[in-house]
Amino acid sequence: RSITGNSFVSYISKFRDWLNGTTETKSSASTFTTTSGWENFLAYGPTISGANVSPETAMRVPAVKAAVELIATTVGTLPVKVYRHLDDGGKEVANDHIAYRLAHDDANAWTSATAFRAALTCDALLHGNGYAAVTRSFDGRPLELIRLSPRAVTVETDEITGEPRYRVSL
Repeated sequence: RSITGNSFVSYISKFRDWLNGTTETKSSASTFTTTSGWENFLAYGPTISGANVSPETAMRVPAVKAAVELIATTVGTLPVKVYRHLDDGGKEVANDHIAYRLAHDDANAWTSATAFRAALTCDALLHGNGYAAVTRSFDGRPLELIRLSPRAVTVETDEITGEPRYRVSL
């Protein structure tokens, strides 16, 4: 069916309202009001059609899978450098810094830095966030980065400082 100018504006208005969280959506299964368009977009659950959409089911759609893989692999291959601040206010690449190896070469013994960045990007696209744990030596130096499942991480806000706290369920 064709979209006329007025109906196109109507679709844009509905989309804008949805993003702003001001729409009410009704389906045969349930009625709900969105609190935030983006929260609803990223949430797993029933759609207007009643079908449940999760990251796993979304990745079964060829267009979604292709888009997520394209974005994640592209981000994974972008160059990453670690810089050192100089006394004169400038900066230089710090190839000898321990973090350089983790960000540029290998995140850990079984994951290249490229694959690690791609996995975190994929998590962010499908779950809204990507998480990693830093394994440190006895003196605090970072030794490796371990990807955490977004479903295993709960973000809480410190009531006093407002800072985020991350609770990991293993």
